[in-house]
Amino acid sequence: MRWSGLLGKEAISLPRGVRLGRVKSCDLSVEEGSGRILELFLGLGIFHVRRLAWSQVRCVGPDILLVELSEETIDSIPLSAREKLSFERERR
Repeated sequence: MRWSGLLGKEAISLPRGVRLGRVKSCDLSVEEGSGRILELFLGLGIFHVRRLAWSQVRCVGPDILLVELSEETIDSIPLSAREKLSFERERR
């Protein structure tokens, strides 16, 4: 997959299943000698860019990007930039 393939995917954080938004732009930080991906920069809105260590990326699927964020990080994201998924409503 090309890194540009992340565009348009829905970014969702684990473990709470918080929808962070669609990836509108992305960039990578790569280790010069090995070519290993170090960081991922996701543009999730006009003013919202999230910097993630590559180790935080759990899964890149056909439609979603699953990332693991701490509770503090999730709580620091403005509510206008995220939507909580309600799995409880789907179960009822």
